[in-house]
Formats: sequence, structure tokens, C-alpha cells
Amino acid sequence: DAPDAFATPAPLPTPPAQAARPPGMEPAASPYIGDISGMLREFEFYSSALNADMRYFIYLPPDYASAGRRYPVLYMLHGAAGDKEEWLAIGLIDAADRAMRSDDVEPMVIVLPDGDLSYWANHARGGPRWADYVADDLVRHIDASYRTLAERPTGPSVAFPWEPGELFTWP
Repeated sequence: DAPDAFATPAPLPTPPAQAARPPGMEPAASPYIGDISGMLREFEFYSSALNADMRYFIYLPPDYASAGRRYPVLYMLHGAAGDKEEWLAIGLIDAADRAMRSDDVEPMVIVLPDGDLSYWANHARGGPRWADYVADDLVRHIDASYRTLAERPTGPSVAFPWEPGELFTWP
């Protein structure tokens, strides 16, 4: 049987209990994140395409504060029934952090934007412009706020933590 495309999505897993942090250490940006070497923060910015303040998580690799170099950016868009915490709940940031620490992947910035129930597409007849929000507003904001690589890839490329520590790239 094919899955029902309109079925109620499964709830996100319950976040693990958080260990007490030493004095002076910042609390985790999400209860889904374990002990990572990089930094995960939650911010918001104004999107002119949506005429709204939009929230996002950003992961900065372990060497971001000390290296002074520019980084590639991976934008991970959640599913239609998800939100910006979806990738955190399935372990994307923890897996990426481990892969960067072990030099299995190049250090990168990872952005997890909130897209409501948008399908990440511009709506017809003057409706919300979700694609413009991501392609224009979000990318411009991230490039202006963080040390990212200015040049864009010439072909499709995606890094995806299929299993913890295993990455799939296409093509």
C-alpha cells in the first residue's frame, strides 16, 4: 500500500533530557542538540518577500570563531508538515558536527529556515512569496551576516546525513 499523502504526520521525537551545563556555558538553542563543537543559534530577520519577521537556526562549524575564512552554506528546507526544528530532531546538526570534527566533510554553515506550511513556493495571485523569501531574502541576509562563500555552485549539490556519520552527495 502507498502511504497516504494527507495522513497526519508523525510527531517529532521527544527531546532528550539536557545535562546540566557548567557555569558560563550558553544553553543549547534547541533541546534536540547534544554536545557539539560548533555553535547552533536561533535568530530572526525581516523578509520583504513575506512582509514578516522570519526565524531560523544557524549552525556555525567548530572552527568558525578562530579560522577567519569563508564557508560554503547548506540550506536545509523542512518538509511540508514540519518546522525549522525538524532537522534538529532527526539529528542533522549532531551528525554534521561529528563529520566536520572527523574531517569527513568540509566545514560549512548550515541554515534551517522556518517555512510554515508553504511548500517553499511562491503562491499565485499575490499570495505569499516563499521561494523569494529563501532565494533572495534569506540568502542575502545570511551572506551579509556571516562569512560565507560568495560564489555559488555551478551544478546541483546536496549534503545529507542519511545515517549518522554517512553523507550522500548528488550527483
